[in-house]
Formats: sequence, structure tokens, C-alpha cells
Amino acid sequence: MTQVFTFEELITNDLFIAYSIRREASALQYWQAYLEQFPDQAPVLEKARRTVILLHDTLAPLAADDAAEDFRRILEVPQAGAAVHRIRPWYGKATVAAALALAVAAAAWWLLPGKHPTAPQIIASAPGERKTVTLADGSSVILNANSQLILSPSFNKKNRDLTLRGEAFFDVHQDAGHPFIIHTRQMDVKVLGTSFNVMAYENDRKTETSLISGALEVTLKNGTEKTILLKPSQKVILENASRTAQQTAAPVMQVSNVNVQTKNKLITETAWTNDKLAFNDETLEEVAHKMERWYGVTIQVDSTIATGYHYTAVFEKESLPQALHVLQLILPFQYSINGTIVSISTNKKGE
Repeated sequence: MTQVFTFEELITNDLFIAYSIRREASALQYWQAYLEQFPDQAPVLEKARRTVILLHDTLAPLAADDAAEDFRRILEVPQAGAAVHRIRPWYGKATVAAALALAVAAAAWWLLPGKHPTAPQIIASAPGERKTVTLADGSSVILNANSQLILSPSFNKKNRDLTLRGEAFFDVHQDAGHPFIIHTRQMDVKVLGTSFNVMAYENDRKTETSLISGALEVTLKNGTEKTILLKPSQKVILENASRTAQQTAAPVMQVSNVNVQTKNKLITETAWTNDKLAFNDETLEEVAHKMERWYGVTIQVDSTIATGYHYTAVFEKESLPQALHVLQLILPFQYSINGTIVSISTNKKGE
């Protein structure tokens, strides 16, 4: 469903702050689903939630005070290349306490929405949610479920760099002087003006970039640093490195055409932008990953059929049970739904 967040990532995550302070519905749904997938992370989430609330409440009165300007000046000091000063042993307890108080206040000030001049902007979608946003440079982005865009502080000022976790469709505003660059764990995508789809969920088997129109330059991060120029209707696929197995060779990469379904001329890779969930000869494991994000659930698939069953289908308004029933008709299996947990197993003989 998603990656595991550290304590430090949580307290600076916009969606988590919305969950902790404003209790927004989409944020609640996202983090409840997160806990269902990673129940052992509950103590980390609770610690981060209490920290966010404490720091926010601590600094709230300061926001209207003249002292806030002092914190702005402190925090605006460039971080890159800054010297690290250690507290020397001969410093007294009062000095240490003052330094800790300053650190706490600075951290709290960071958490106030829109206050920190160098904080990255995080745009997130919850499981089952698709979100359309217009970036500061005029580019349009459709964010698929359970995804994040992380914009650098200098976005649309010095550069147009951002990081994607998940999947998004981009319609990029043309600006030859400022290339639009998307960073993912497996590849960087550079473009001047075009429309394309990037699928980069960290727990998926592969990372894909599909070009719809324009020109695209993809640089792989698989040890080769190979650069690929894509033509319209082409895509590049890179196998994601296993997090458990030792990698002895570069991940498999291939360039192919996007999948256009003959019957309805639908492009599988971008069907989701039109509220359609499409599969093209995809394994049950791959189908399950897409359905998890689409319906906001966790799907457990029996390993005996996870990669042996392949499906081609399109869903638009079907509910989760309806979609599962259609897949059953194509290749038989059993399933059960318990809240947001779906279990899929082989068909028992004799039934």
C-alpha cells in the first residue's frame, strides 16, 4: 500500500499534520488504512501525533508575537553546507536547556502551515482518492490514490524539481529555460512540455513512465545511469529492486508501446485519469495492488495464484464486491471481505 514512515517524516508530513491537528476526513482515512497495514507502527504514529499537537500548541501564541520574526531570521539561514556546532562539555545546564527550548520552538514554528520559508510542499492523496492540482508553474497534475508529490522549496523559482511517491499524470506547462524534473526511487524524468504518466509506487514490482505526447528524457537509477528518449505512445519499465534479496545485477529494463485496448481504444496506463480501473494481461498480484489503492483496502493473495492468474479488464463504477465477482468469472478463486481486509485464495475442489 505504501512505505513505512519514520518519526521524522511523520512530523513534517502535511497529511499527518492534518490528521493530528485538523482531523480532516481524507487524512483520517489515509492513516487508519496505514495502521491496518502496519499495526506495529501504532506507537510511532501516536508519538508523532502527540509531538505535532504539543509543538503546534506551544508555538500558536508566538505566531502573533514580534518574536516570530526572530525565528524567521534564524530558520532562514542556509542549511546547505552549514557547520555543525556541538555542545561542549563545559557548557552549563542552563545553556543546554536554553538550546533545547530554542530547538523545540523552532520545530514548532516549522509546523505552522505556510510559515517555514524552506519547508517542502507535500501534496498527498489518500487510498481510494484521486486529486487534481495545478502547480505554481501552471502545470496540471492528477494524483492517483495513495500518492505524494513533494515539491522542492525553490519550485518555480530556481527550478521545477519535485519528487513522486506513487502515481501521477502530468500535463506540463512549457518553459524551455526551466526543465520539469520528476525524481522517483528508480528513475528521473526530465521534460520541457508534454503529457505523460509516471507510476512509482515503492512496494510495486515495477516503475513505469508512459509518454502520451511531446518528448521525454528518462534517466535510470539502476547503476547504469542510462538515459532513454521516449517517443509518444512509448513507455519505459524498470523492475524495482527487491528490498530483501541481494541484488547481483542491474534490474531488468525495457521500452515498449503503451497498451491500447482494441475494443474501446482505452490506454490502460492512463485510464485511471478518467475514473476507470484498467488491467492489461496483469497478474493477480498486480491487479490486487491497483485495487488496494482504488478501493482503499488491503488485499491478501494466496501465493499459489498471485503470479499465475492474468487479467484484462476495465472497471468504472463497480463496487469492490462487483469487481471481485467479475474477476472470479474470468479465473475462479474464493474471496472474503472483513472490513478493509480482503483475502483471496484458490478455489476448493468439490465446491
